[in-house]
Amino acid sequence: MLSYSGYLWSADISRDVRAGREDESVEFDGYLEISGSYIYNKMPIPGADTQIGTIGLGGHLRYKRFFIDAYAESYNQFQLGLNAYSGSSWSFDILAAVSEHGVDSELNRELKLFTDRDAASLLGARATGYLGSTIVQFEALQDISDVHNGSLITATLAKQWLFHNWNFHALVGARYESARSLDYQFGIDPDEATAVYPAYEAKSGTTFVSEAGLTYPLSENFIFTSTFRWWELPSAVVGSPFVTNDSYVTFTNTITFVY
Repeated sequence: MLSYSGYLWSADISRDVRAGREDESVEFDGYLEISGSYIYNKMPIPGADTQIGTIGLGGHLRYKRFFIDAYAESYNQFQLGLNAYSGSSWSFDILAAVSEHGVDSELNRELKLFTDRDAASLLGARATGYLGSTIVQFEALQDISDVHNGSLITATLAKQWLFHNWNFHALVGARYESARSLDYQFGIDPDEATAVYPAYEAKSGTTFVSEAGLTYPLSENFIFTSTFRWWELPSAVVGSPFVTNDSYVTFTNTITFVY
């Protein structure tokens, strides 16, 4: 259940809307997660599978104002940082994250030669606002690892509804990525182009996502989550040979063991 009284820590909005804010009175906190997921997706990747099973490892660790977070439901699947300010309604973090997005070659092995990309290390800031059962989050990140030297700006709005032990939530968000970031993920250099995958240069653009989901505790250590997402891709990447449509949906059911 979410709590908004007193001084609490913020986390990634995808985790907060399901689990709530952390209590500042607890100096050290952490847990590990092992999850199994069934994913139905209509990703616009040539030859991509529509049904996927995955095993994931994640968790969260906080000591005073320092935190490390690995969460598959988050856009930044691994992040660490320092909480610079935490009040009753707003929280500000200095944030470092690892970004590994673009085309997943595991969905189509033919694309592996073109889509193998190094993960970028990003540094920036995050602001989170807690307005009753509504959460807003803003994030700005810059690549500092010289992988693509691009920038990312994200705005997300989420709301939850509690019914007995069921936690229902809805989320909408937008992420702007600079041309350097998107071209690194979806572009094809002339020297690697083929007749099937011609050269392509992506410009900057914004991805939109809408999400509805639920969380239910099966027991003290097992949690069931179900999430439906609709993605709208930027026009800057729709022309890429790796992308066949401008939107797609995913539906994920997950059972997570938390220790």
